[in-house]
Amino acid sequence: MTGLIWLVQVVQYPLFKNVGPDSFVTYHALHSQRITWIVAPIMGIELISAIWGTYLEFQPSESSPHLLSPSTATLCLLLSMGVFGVTALFSVPSHRLLAGGFDPQAYQKLLSTNWIRTTLWTIHSLIGFFFVSQLARIAVLRSN
Repeated sequence: MTGLIWLVQVVQYPLFKNVGPDSFVTYHALHSQRITWIVAPIMGIELISAIWGTYLEFQPSESSPHLLSPSTATLCLLLSMGVFGVTALFSVPSHRLLAGGFDPQAYQKLLSTNWIRTTLWTIHSLIGFFFVSQLARIAVLRSN
């Protein structure tokens, strides 16, 4: 999602203002339909995995190491929930306004509030990279 949100933030959304008024409604509808098929399932998987990961980090286990602290797992869950919150409170309403035609205020709100989602997903990915590096370190230590 991090790569996708950066693409949307830096490439896709800025192009909205360059679509002519005669084409904007169709362009926006196609954008919304196509991007939803990519974004919605991944966001769902992300939220479910954040919930599951948080649950697992709070379970005592001697057989498997806790790679993230419960507080880090909770942070990941809060980041995912934050993305859903920003999406519901800002992105969806802005897109609904834009569905009727280009609206400069709705566009600016979409563009500015999407930076929140971009930041949240970037932080989440950095935590994910740390997690994967810990898994790799454990695998190397176990193989020696």
